Amino acid sequence: MEVRSFPALGRGRQSLMCDVFVSGFLRALFAYHRRKAGGPLDEHAQAMLLEGAPDAMVVADASGTIVMINAATERIFGYTRRELVGMPIEALVPEASAARHVGHRDTYLAKPAIRAMGSGLELWGRRKDGSLVPVEISLSPMDAPQGRVVVAAVRDISERRAAERSLKESEERLAAAARGANLGLWDVDPRSGDVLVNEIFESQLGYPPLALRETSDKWSRLRGGLDGWIELLHPDDRGRVADLIHHYFAGESDTYAAEQRVRGPDGSYRWMLSVGSSVPRDEHGLPLRVNGVHIDVSEMKGLQVALQHRYEELQRLQGLRDGLVHMIVHDLRSPLTSVMGYLDLLRDISDASAEERTSFVDKAYSGSQQMAEMISSLLDINRLEAGEMPVDRQSVDVCEVAAEALRSLGGLTIGRNVTEIAPEGPVASSCDPALIRRVVGNLLGNALKFTPESGAITITTARRDGRPRVEVTDTGPGIPTDFLGQIFDKFSQAGEGRARKGYSTGLGLAFCKLAVEAHGGTIGVDSKVGAGSRFWFELPA
Repeated sequence: MEVRSFPALGRGRQSLMCDVFVSGFLRALFAYHRRKAGGPLDEHAQAMLLEGAPDAMVVADASGTIVMINAATERIFGYTRRELVGMPIEALVPEASAARHVGHRDTYLAKPAIRAMGSGLELWGRRKDGSLVPVEISLSPMDAPQGRVVVAAVRDISERRAAERSLKESEERLAAAARGANLGLWDVDPRSGDVLVNEIFESQLGYPPLALRETSDKWSRLRGGLDGWIELLHPDDRGRVADLIHHYFAGESDTYAAEQRVRGPDGSYRWMLSVGSSVPRDEHGLPLRVNGVHIDVSEMKGLQVALQHRYEELQRLQGLRDGLVHMIVHDLRSPLTSVMGYLDLLRDISDASAEERTSFVDKAYSGSQQMAEMISSLLDINRLEAGEMPVDRQSVDVCEVAAEALRSLGGLTIGRNVTEIAPEGPVASSCDPALIRRVVGNLLGNALKFTPESGAITITTARRDGRPRVEVTDTGPGIPTDFLGQIFDKFSQAGEGRARKGYSTGLGLAFCKLAVEAHGGTIGVDSKVGAGSRFWFELPA
């Protein structure tokens, strides 16, 4: 038998101790029977003791000649007892190493001791047919009547070597699969809280080597164990994940699964899916170890969020479509019906006076004007949304623009409590006066429409933090809180059941928002049901 210069696949310390134990046991057994017999054992007695050993037992003298073997030796090496006894021990050594083995044998005889042969290395024996068999060998020197002999206990480890090779191949396939799929692997001891992880666990989060792991081994402890893992999670996820871990350790589920956001080295978070299970459990069903994988689902989460946004956008577009249909069916139909009615009167009443005819024409014209304004507003909004409406910026006094908008309402303000507040001196801004005039007019028109005649309306122009600001405040019914977030959307109207004064398309505030934002400004509303509303917008200076 000889040593091959390959690293061992994992020869266990326990197995080596067993080999040494066999040789030591035989020595003790020989000594016991020698004392019992009152003298040295004869060859037959020695052979009987060797025959009962489960491993191959090869006894060689100081010259390296085989003097005794057992049945296990015949089975492993394929020789008969008659063939092998008398042959040099090198007959069982691979041919490539036979010459060197003589020197190894002489070195051993110079300092004989019970020990394992070739500790930490792969050992091979050569069968009669020349094939090699993986073996473990322990040596034990013994004194015999004919001189010192060496007993070699030889164990065939073919099955174990095959199992080790299969395990190594499985581990390599698992590691390759983990690398290919970017899977972080983890192994948790519930009792100690220790966590073993592979290197991908660390790299998939963007950390450099040894930032999270204690060593560079294939499997290494995670710094801080389970507590360290919880600290890596987003604060909003820590409590939920800790509860899931607690319930799993308590044996309340067969499989562990959790989605959480995990902090990277730059402070950003990635979505990770943890899935694991426990095969070994104690008599109470509690997991002894939990193994699992980490899967980076950030991209999937991104797609999920994008789909959710797309769904919400489709819902919004659906609402716009419904609003447009509502405007066509209800808001346009009312003035159109009025126009058609007065035209029918002009056609059917032949004896109508000139004054009546003029009245019919004026009312039909008013209805057509309403329809034109609706269509114009819708077209203007579409142009603003597409960025196609030109903004003719001029240096203007916003106070004067607001005053012009108030004057343009004409008779609508007669008998109403409308107050105008403006500072001394101009409030300058670079804006399109025509668009801003329409914005103020729309806000004032809404205030007049929804504020009772006994109520009050105030238009205030001022400068706030260096920016021109216009506010229209009323003491109307106010706007429900749940509607404030969509008050500036197209076709949006609060309180559909409320009696509506005149026509209303839900386009006015949408136009105001788009027109103000086209200037780089902001618009908003503060309102309380039963107390009134305050609409405001700010423009660049």
